[in-house]
This record gives sequence, structure tokens and C-alpha cells, in this order.
Amino acid sequence: MTREDAAGLHVPDEGLQFTPPMRAHHLTGGLSLLIASNRLAMLMPSEQGMVFFSLSQDASVPSLLQEQEGLRHLGSNYFSSAAEMTEPVTKDFAISVCAQNGWCLAAAQSIEWHGVASALHQSTHGTHALVATRIASQVRACLARLERLSLAYRTGLLEARKRQAEPLPNKFTLNKYAAYIGIEYRATLKNYTPCEMLSWLEHIAFGFSATTHSQ
Repeated sequence: MTREDAAGLHVPDEGLQFTPPMRAHHLTGGLSLLIASNRLAMLMPSEQGMVFFSLSQDASVPSLLQEQEGLRHLGSNYFSSAAEMTEPVTKDFAISVCAQNGWCLAAAQSIEWHGVASALHQSTHGTHALVATRIASQVRACLARLERLSLAYRTGLLEARKRQAEPLPNKFTLNKYAAYIGIEYRATLKNYTPCEMLSWLEHIAFGFSATTHSQ
């Protein structure tokens, strides 16, 4: 049996049930949107704490955020069961930008560079293979850092909400949570170093050029 709550949701008598698999979407500012396979969704934190609502089958995260100025979809985690959500380390964080095959762009690029490294190694370009492997690892590190930065903002937002429930704070007090966000933010910037990445690419290109001209 079900009942209709104040928001118009058809809620089972035993309460809201999120049916796995589920995706936890990371939004800017520390917000999180959980969407289950039965299209039940939960947004947290908000001025009401947690907001539950139903999604139509054709609704997508970009369409939901289309009219929400300032909110962006950063990425998501996939959970095949509720138990996975309680694990201290998540897996398969994917940014919202996709490659042509529909995969997470960062994951696809990392796999591609690993392939380049393998090809270079087999063609006896060992030094260049190490550089390509480093690029693949750096892409993965950037992906992990973005997730950690998002979680840092979420932690700070949840703590700010505990300290001041109404209204929802629009800025963080200078405390250990703000320091935590600052550390993760600087660490993320350190990993996103296009100049360093460019120098590695130039190293590979120069190595190939030198090898070609010497033959």
C-alpha cells in the first residue's frame, strides 16, 4: 500500500525506498543529488534539510539544472547496492563530460594514454612510454581530486547547516572546515597543471622527431 505525501510523492507505508542501482550526482557548492532506478530522487542539503521528489523517465540531470542559475553538474558515482554507499572509498567517479563512446571523458583519456604507453613500450621507446604512463596517471589523479574537492565542499556545507539551520548559510566561516576546503582546492589546482602536461607531450613529440630524423 502507498500514500501520497505533501510533495505529491507516492510513498510506501514503510517509508521512502530507493531501489538500486543508484547514482549520486555531485553538484557545485557541495550539493548532492541521489537518483535511484525507481526514479526517486533526494537533494541534500537544502533549506529543508533533504528534499525528496519523483522524476519522470525522460528527465535528466542537465534538464533539472537548466533553470537553476549557478548550479552545475560536476560528476557522479554509481552504486549497485546501498551497502556500497557506506564504504569509506568510492569507485568509478565519472565527470559529466563524456567521450564519443559515452564513457567518462577522463577515464577514456586515461585508457587511451595507457594504450599509447603500451605501444611505445613495445616499440622500444621506453622513456617515452614512461611519460605516457605518467600522463594517464595524472588524468586519473585529477579525476580523484575533483571528487575529493566536491566532498570537501559537501562536508563544509553540512557542518554550516548544523550550526545555522535558518537561513541556509551563503558563506563559510573561517574554521577547520574552510581550511579543509582550501587544502583540497589547492591540491586540485596542483594536479591541474596544463603547462606540465604540455611539457610531457612536447617530450614525447621531440623524442619521436629526433628518432625519425636519425633514421
